[in-house]
Amino acid sequence: MILELGVFLLSVTAFPGQGTATAGVYCFSDPGGPVVYFSTATDSKMNPAVSNDGYPAGREFYSYLKARYGFITNSNYPVTCTFAASTAVSEANRGVMEGNMRQQQKQVVEADWTYQPDPAAATASFNRSGDPRDRPPPPGPAEHGYCVAGQFTGPQYLSEPFSPPQPANISQWGQAWLRFLGGKYAYKGTIDCSNATEDGARRILKAWGDGARGAGRTVVQTGWKYDAAATTVAAAPVDADPEPARPAAGGSAASSDARAMALKESPATLKYCQADKLLSVVFDCLRVQQAVMAYRMEHPGSSLEPPVAVLFTGDKLDCSHCLDNTTQKAWARREALAQHMKPAVANCVSREFVVRLKAKPYPNRIQEHYDAAVKTCKGQG
Repeated sequence: MILELGVFLLSVTAFPGQGTATAGVYCFSDPGGPVVYFSTATDSKMNPAVSNDGYPAGREFYSYLKARYGFITNSNYPVTCTFAASTAVSEANRGVMEGNMRQQQKQVVEADWTYQPDPAAATASFNRSGDPRDRPPPPGPAEHGYCVAGQFTGPQYLSEPFSPPQPANISQWGQAWLRFLGGKYAYKGTIDCSNATEDGARRILKAWGDGARGAGRTVVQTGWKYDAAATTVAAAPVDADPEPARPAAGGSAASSDARAMALKESPATLKYCQADKLLSVVFDCLRVQQAVMAYRMEHPGSSLEPPVAVLFTGDKLDCSHCLDNTTQKAWARREALAQHMKPAVANCVSREFVVRLKAKPYPNRIQEHYDAAVKTCKGQG
């Protein structure tokens, strides 16, 4: 149910005067999952004396997580954003929460996402009474729409925010968006469309774009807007999730089955990676988990075949999105130095190893690539 924008510009407005106490905020993903993502703690510019609504920030954070990490969950509360009396208190609260998650053997990921204060919401919060029972006013009408490509891998396609006829018919938006992507980009994956306020749509689109760029993906600003005059012939069912309902999985029945399958398998994948001494050191197991999810989404309509262990054999799992170069380069250099190679040779091995891994990014080839890199670099030494 999220969307994002890439390079859309957000308006800049004055915040409450300097010296005014303002609330801190941070967000985290569903603590029931095996991996819990945390945003940074930051100054929200909101009035700390009133109750503030974390739902708009949550939609942005959830969008970022989906684009950056391929985050999926069946939870009714995929993310939570919580306010405190100050940024310092928010930072302390976040530290306690992270500690609790680690004690529960959860993998904690500090996502590179920070809530960007909303000037209109900040100003409105200071125009309310200081009574904590004074609930936030309802948001403006969610009469704008947006659509994104829902795949974690490949380019991130983004629409423009658009103003569709009311009442909203998100299913029609999705059908038109899917036809557009298929016709112009030959895209055949899942999509997300939803509604929001105009500014909310822009902020959510930006979060999608930021997340995709953080994952090293290309962001494509398609310029597309829903055209009510366009034909609405039947297309694959899409993610129709009007506000304020929670984000829901979408796509065809087959892709929905694949998504459910990937979610079910996710903890086992993470456990498998963490238990493999070579795999867990060379790759970030979180990225490996997402690569397996992507594989399942790209091969819908089957049971858990091949089993997760088999995916790591025979060039089955393309792990190109598992690479960050730094981790792989450092590992190869450590291995070479441990084998008493000269620093210059070790540096060569690390570079050569990354080149080979990029060319054939399959986990089953880690040792093969390393051995070939050693042979090449010793021959040059």
